[in-house]
Amino acid sequence: MKKNVLKFLVFMLLVIPCTLCFGACKNNDEPPAAKVTSISVELATDGVDYVADTNTLRFEYGTEIAFEKEDFKVTASLDNNTTNEVSAYEIDSSSVENTPNVGNYKITFKYAEKTAKINVEIYPKKIAKPVMEEGQIIVFMEDTIGDVKILQTPETTFDENSMTLVDGSVYTAADVGDYEFKIVPDSNHIWESFEDNDREEVVFEWNINKAIMYASNPESLLFEYEEGVEHTITFDLSREQFVPFNEFFEVSGELSATEVGEYSFVIKLKADKKVNYEFFDIYREEGVDFEYNADRTEITYFWEIVEPEA
Repeated sequence: MKKNVLKFLVFMLLVIPCTLCFGACKNNDEPPAAKVTSISVELATDGVDYVADTNTLRFEYGTEIAFEKEDFKVTASLDNNTTNEVSAYEIDSSSVENTPNVGNYKITFKYAEKTAKINVEIYPKKIAKPVMEEGQIIVFMEDTIGDVKILQTPETTFDENSMTLVDGSVYTAADVGDYEFKIVPDSNHIWESFEDNDREEVVFEWNINKAIMYASNPESLLFEYEEGVEHTITFDLSREQFVPFNEFFEVSGELSATEVGEYSFVIKLKADKKVNYEFFDIYREEGVDFEYNADRTEITYFWEIVEPEA
């Protein structure tokens, strides 16, 4: 009996260590899967402005930006000191979709609950500076029937989609005067040609001049003497539908006479019309004189009654 017990104990002492060793040997043959500790991303295609040192993609403002997964190389670092290129990653490029403004953005990549990002720089687009005929002059215009002034705008290559007016600029006006406006590129653009400052102000000066007003012409400024006949200045009012004579003008001086001699009368713009209008050389007849005042708001006509020819 004692011998059997002794044999059993010896058996157990041999079997148990071997069993433990066998188990240990089995674990070494099938180690657990390596874990992802981090991921990194870089551009995998050509034809794109890419700065590898800063991992940055660069695009001019207005460029349509679209990516495919094969445009990038995503690498996973494992806890066993190895790396592995992976393809089953997620990409979020929503920040640079739909033409974003100039600025810095990021595209996000996700794999095995780890994230990596690639930088995106949207830089300003170069545009041509606006131009305008130097010293552009616009003649004042007014709807004389409805007394409504017409807004005037100088002709330029100003593009509201890429340029902006500097505060204080006058780009549209209705009254006679000298004006100035300044243009700078908006935040998404720069001038394509510049010396010291690619956002310098481009300055234009323009003015609205007084309109030339055509007063109704006198029918005649020269009369032959007729005994007992009074000669009177009359006006051609055929333009009355465009320029109502009594609304714009006042007449004073000698408009009627009976004797041979020289006479004069004055047509002047009414006070409230002098701001926006001036006269033009509207009537000339050989041997008959007229003159303007200094600001061309009055015309003095000289007329005559002469002896009839023999």
